[in-house]
Amino acid sequence: MFIKVSFKNEDIYINVAHIEMFKHRVDHTQIDYTQIWLGNGYTVAVNESPDEILKLIEEARNHGN
Repeated sequence: MFIKVSFKNEDIYINVAHIEMFKHRVDHTQIDYTQIWLGNGYTVAVNESPDEILKLIEEARNHGN
């Protein structure tokens, strides 16, 4: 099952099974983002908050995507 998230002006789809963890971050320019760690060692920065990501995961599970 996949969730749709965004960073800047790009939409991306992430397979929920590959998400290891995620954490809210603020970089040196004071830009808020959430960093998602994937099982393959990659990280992805997204605009959504950790609460929004949890909601998207729950919605995907309820819809069986």
